[in-house]
Amino acid sequence: MHIQVNGESQELPDDLSLEDLVHRLSLQPVRIAIELNRSVARRSEWATTILKEGDRIEIVHFVGGGSVPSALADGSSASRGFSVAPSAYADGTDFVFQSDSV
Repeated sequence: MHIQVNGESQELPDDLSLEDLVHRLSLQPVRIAIELNRSVARRSEWATTILKEGDRIEIVHFVGGGSVPSALADGSSASRGFSVAPSAYADGTDFVFQSDSV
């Protein structure tokens, strides 16, 4: 079957799950988020989500760096943050990762 992974065409065996794809690409599951056809794929469903011909997958990797200044109660400041890559789809539209906490 043919699918798109981060904008690149990939030929993969049929009946491959998202979890299988993660292992095949030698990725660390705890450091990535996956979007399947522009919907976030829940990690708990990766093993049972079977890829289909034409699927579009975006995989973002959490990497160190980036910071958001944060004022502490005592008036001092600290930096907390994270970065994700890529920041856009292959077609140029923005990918937005939202988190309730920084």
